[in-house]
Amino acid sequence: MPLLNNTTIAKQLSTVKTFLSYARKEGVTVSDKYKDFKIKKKETLEVIASNQ
Repeated sequence: MPLLNNTTIAKQLSTVKTFLSYARKEGVTVSDKYKDFKIKKKETLEVIASNQ
């Protein structure tokens, strides 16, 4: 099983936090503890474009 890139993991965690916020707005009981979890992005992405 290949390892996931830190950027991939950060995006997935951000998506989960967005979903949990939406669920709370819709009346689903969700613990507030997910808000305490911060995602730190250390990497800067290099953009590679093709001139083909």
